[in-house]
Amino acid sequence: MDIVTLLATLALLAVTFWYAKTTKDMATTAKNAAAHSARATAAAERSAVAALDAARVAQSQVRPNFAGRTVYVFNGESSDHRMCLGIEATGDAVVVQRVCIRRAFRGADLGKLEPTVAISDVELIPVGPDTELPMRLHFGEQMLLTHESIQDKQGDLPIVRFILAIDYTFMEEGGVGATKQLIVDKAAT
Repeated sequence: MDIVTLLATLALLAVTFWYAKTTKDMATTAKNAAAHSARATAAAERSAVAALDAARVAQSQVRPNFAGRTVYVFNGESSDHRMCLGIEATGDAVVVQRVCIRRAFRGADLGKLEPTVAISDVELIPVGPDTELPMRLHFGEQMLLTHESIQDKQGDLPIVRFILAIDYTFMEEGGVGATKQLIVDKAAT
């Protein structure tokens, strides 16, 4: 074996050693980066769960409440007055998504209610050109809602009690929320 072949073989061995060491270093770096990435991913997931838990706790501290009353609003189209239900926020601000009459009862003699349900499961619609659902209600703000079925008709006993279901969320886009029941008694006229 001559010296040139020996030097070429040694040079080839050195290059192969360098290539193997570099490849091993790259693999170790990739393995460490993957471990760091996995730890970062796990930390991000824990952070997301903690943020969701914090949001749930914050939302559980929100105490929405509502008061209701019957109101007659002038209807310019037919020159008469329409019965509406006024819903006022008396607690923390929430976004009202929907208001339904779960049950409504007509009045009977001596201030009692008829035992049969006059109206059930009717979705109310907002009154006014600038009013639409969903609508954020802050403390003291109110909205008026109506439906054809709550209007006093000739010969019928008037509806005197409404049991409403107010669906609300914490953001206009919807999401997490709840339903609050509200009983509205019609004021004596």
